[in-house]
Amino acid sequence: YVVRALAELRGATEICLLATEKAQREHGEGILSSLAEAGLPTPTFRRISDPSEADPSAFWGDFETLREVLTAPGRTVVFDITHGFRSGPFFAAAAIAYVQTVEVEPPVFDVVYGAWQARDVATDRSPILSLTPFL
Repeated sequence: YVVRALAELRGATEICLLATEKAQREHGEGILSSLAEAGLPTPTFRRISDPSEADPSAFWGDFETLREVLTAPGRTVVFDITHGFRSGPFFAAAAIAYVQTVEVEPPVFDVVYGAWQARDVATDRSPILSLTPFL
């Protein structure tokens, strides 16, 4: 899981996973196991809507969830968009821009993407790209 790689590389002290009900059901236990095996913090899960099933009003609830998660004065927030729905990075960028504009002391953001398709097959390693300059 890219969340484990990021947590290990960045020395995470807190992990929050934004997940649809289906994603948590299918991958939650595996992620919990992988993080525990590495001695990393137990993540909190925050529910977000499945964009293919949600009505537009649900997106405002998702936006509020993102805003709450992203409001961390004096901290660095690493926001991984690797496994988000196609609309997720756009939605995340809007929420980050909002927090950067409205909060008196916004956190430092690093938006990252695990580029599995760019992996080196010989070593089975994939780069984790920082997309932060695009903010």
